[in-house]
Amino acid sequence: MVVFVAGLVFLALACALLAQAPSPRTGTPALAGGCAPTTSPYLEADAAVRHAAISFCAGGDAATGRMSLYLPAGTLDRHRLVVAGYLDGEAVRAHVRREGAPPLAIVQRAAETWTPAEVAIPEAWRSVPLEVELVDAGEGHAQWGGLGLAAIAPPLAIERLDAILWLAAAAAFCLLAASPSRRQPYPAGAPGVLWRGGRALAIAGLAAAALLLGDAWYRNDAAEDWIHPDQEIPIKVMQAMHAHDDLNTDFARADIPGYFHEYRYNFSGYILLSYLAIRATAPEAFASDEDLRDRLLDISRWCAAATLALCLLLLARHAGIVHAVLGTAAIAVVPQLYQDAHYVRLESLSTLLFTACFALATLRPRGAAWRMVLLAAIGLVAGLLSTIKFTYAICTLFCVGAALPAVLARPGRAERLRLLAAAGAISLAGFIAGFCAGAPAIVADLPGYLAGIEALNRQYGGGHPPHGFIEPGMGKQLTLIAGYYFATLGLPLILLHGLGYFRQAFSPGKAAYGAILGLTLLAFVMQNAFFERNFSPYLPAFVMLSVVGMANLRHWLQTRLAAGPALVLGGALGAFFVLGLAAPLGVTDRLSGHFREDDLAAKAAEVEGRQRWAAHALGAVRTETLRFEQVFQQKYPPTSSECVLHAGIAYNDDWSRRYYRHLPATFRVYDRIASDFDDLPVSTLQPYHSPGIRLFYEPAACPGAIALHPPSR
Repeated sequence: MVVFVAGLVFLALACALLAQAPSPRTGTPALAGGCAPTTSPYLEADAAVRHAAISFCAGGDAATGRMSLYLPAGTLDRHRLVVAGYLDGEAVRAHVRREGAPPLAIVQRAAETWTPAEVAIPEAWRSVPLEVELVDAGEGHAQWGGLGLAAIAPPLAIERLDAILWLAAAAAFCLLAASPSRRQPYPAGAPGVLWRGGRALAIAGLAAAALLLGDAWYRNDAAEDWIHPDQEIPIKVMQAMHAHDDLNTDFARADIPGYFHEYRYNFSGYILLSYLAIRATAPEAFASDEDLRDRLLDISRWCAAATLALCLLLLARHAGIVHAVLGTAAIAVVPQLYQDAHYVRLESLSTLLFTACFALATLRPRGAAWRMVLLAAIGLVAGLLSTIKFTYAICTLFCVGAALPAVLARPGRAERLRLLAAAGAISLAGFIAGFCAGAPAIVADLPGYLAGIEALNRQYGGGHPPHGFIEPGMGKQLTLIAGYYFATLGLPLILLHGLGYFRQAFSPGKAAYGAILGLTLLAFVMQNAFFERNFSPYLPAFVMLSVVGMANLRHWLQTRLAAGPALVLGGALGAFFVLGLAAPLGVTDRLSGHFREDDLAAKAAEVEGRQRWAAHALGAVRTETLRFEQVFQQKYPPTSSECVLHAGIAYNDDWSRRYYRHLPATFRVYDRIASDFDDLPVSTLQPYHSPGIRLFYEPAACPGAIALHPPSR
C-alpha cells in the first residue's frame, strides 16, 4: 500500500508539472552590420556580452555605417541590452523600435566599456519582437558606437523540463528501490491476479486517473484552429454519408478536391466508427464543418487517453504498479502520439485498436472453447483495423501468436494440423466479420476498393517529397527511420526494448508483435517515402516492452547480487529510464506550443518580425515567399532591378538541401529562421508545424544592405 500511495502521488505530481505551461521560449537574436568588438584595441573585453558589434571598424573613428540588432519576443527577459562608444544622438544615433510605435532614443556616453543601455523599455514591449538600430554618421574623434546583449543568469536557474525529469528520476529511484522485484511475473491469463485483494481499487483508480489526466494532457485551445492537410477528408465523407443516410465511405462522392477521389474507401473503418459515434451523440454536428471537426478531435483525444489507461492495466498485470506508472508516463510523452491526439485523423483510433489487439494476444485462456473465442476476437479487431488501412492486415499475426502455444502442445502431427486448421478458420471468420463491419460499402464495390489501394501504392512507390530522398536507397531509408526514432524515443527506450522479449511477460503476444514490427520496418525500408505516422499504432506496445525490459534487467540484478546493491542498482535503473525520457519529452514540449493559441500567435509574430527586420536591414522593397513546390522543382526567382527579400521553405530534407546548395551565384543567403525541429530528420513535424526558412537576396540589387554579423552559413 505504501508503494501504491507513493506511486499515485508521483503520477499526480508528474502530470501536474507536465500540464503546466512550458517555460517561454524565444528565437535567436540576430545582428547585422558593424564588425567584431575585438577590432577596437581600446574597448574592454567582456565575456558576458554576446551578439555584439561596433562601428569602430577598419577606419577607426572615421568609419561610418549602420547596425541593426533584432530581439525576438522575450529576449529582454533573459538578456540585458548593452552599448559601447559615444551615442550622442546626432553623429551616432541609436533607437529601439517596435512595429507601429514611436522609437525610443538611446543617448549615452559608454566610452570604452560595455554598459547597460540607459533606456526605459515599456513592459509591454518585452513580449513582442524589437529592433535596435545604430547609425554612425560621424567621422571625428570619439564618434563610434556598439550594440550587444549580456545574459541575465539568476543563481541556481533551472529549466522546467530539467526539474521535472530530476524530480521524476528521484521518485523512480525511491519507488523501485523500495519495491522488491518478483521472482516471476504474474502468469499471463491467471484468474484473479489483476484483482487480487486491494489491488482492484488501486489499479482501477490509477486507470481512471490515466484516462482523465490523458484527456487533460491532450486537450489544447488551438487544436481546433489548426488545419491538417487531410483533415477535410473525413469531414466531407461523413457529411456525404449523412446526406445520403447510408454507411458508404467512398471518397468519390464527397465534396473534396478531385485528386483525393482516387483514394477510394481509404480510412473506411475510422470514418464509419466515428460517424456512428457522432450520429448517436451529436447528430447536429453534421451541419457544420467546424462542429464536426470538434467532435472528431474529441474522438482522437479520448482514444489517446483510453490507450494510456489500457497500457496502465496491461503493465500493472505484467510488471507491477510502479512499472505501470513509469511506462504510462513514458507513453504519454511520446511526441508522435501527442501529435495524433490533436489531429482529425485515424491514428489515435488505430493505436487504441492495435493496443487492444496486442492485449488480447497476451491472454492464455485455459479452455479450448475460450481459446477459439479469443482467436475470433483478435481476428475481428484485425479485420476492423484493415478497413482503416489495408496494411494493418498484418495484425492477423496476433492470431498466429495466440494459437501457436496450444498447437505446439498437442502430441501428434495430425492433431496439431487439425487444431491449426480450426484456429485458422475461426480467425479468418473473425477477420471477415470485422472487415465487413468496418466497411460494408467495400463488399458491394470491391473493384473501387482495389483501385483505391492501387492509387495509394503509386503514391508511396513513386516517392513523396519531402518524405524521402532524391535518390532513395534502403540504407538511406533505414538511417532516416532510425534517426527519427532515436530523436523522439531516446536511446534508453530503444535499448531496453530488446530485453523485453525475454521471460514470460506479454507472452505469447510479444512474439507476434516483434514479427509485425520487423516486417513493417522492412517494408518501409524498401519504400521511397517514409511517413512516421504509419508506425503510430506500434508505439505503445513498443514502450511497454521497453518497460518490461527494464523489469527483466532489474530482476536479473536482484537474482545475482546481494540485496543492498541490487536494490540500489534497481533504483538507479529506474532513474536512468526516466532521465532517458529527456529526448521524447523535449520534442513534445516544443510541439505542444503549436497547439496553444498564445504560443502559436507568438511563433507567427516571431517569424514575421524576423523577416521584417531582415527586409529593413537589406533595404528590400518587398518580401516574396517561395513554397516547397518551387524548392522541389528547383525554380529560382528571376533577377530583379529592385531589392527583394526571398523567403524560402526548408524542411531539413534532401530537396531543400539541394535547392540552397545550388542557389545561383547572383543570390546570397542572408539569414536563417530555424524550425523548432531542426535537430530531427524530416518528418511531419516540419511541414505541418514548423518549417525552416532561408532568407536570401541579390547583392547587386541591394547596395544598401548591411551584412549579418556573423555571416549566415
